[in-house]
Amino acid sequence: MRVTVDSTRLLVAGAVLPLAAVAMALVTQHVFEMQPCPWCVLQRLIFVAISLSALLGLAGQGLRLPILRYLGAALMGLLALSGIAAA
Repeated sequence: MRVTVDSTRLLVAGAVLPLAAVAMALVTQHVFEMQPCPWCVLQRLIFVAISLSALLGLAGQGLRLPILRYLGAALMGLLALSGIAAA
């Protein structure tokens, strides 16, 4: 069985997974009363921006505008690198 990975699946994963991580962080903040540090809040904002960039790429794919797809993917990469630098 061969598994293929296309750009749509990657963009969907790029939109869903960061939001899931932010949701889990919000659960630990509000349910378990663990207050985040300022760097953690910055990381959450970067994760949301990565998700929005993935949605931009998906919109470009749906509208058949490859420039939007490339822009969304490039923004995802740059934001991921900024998240690594912030950590």
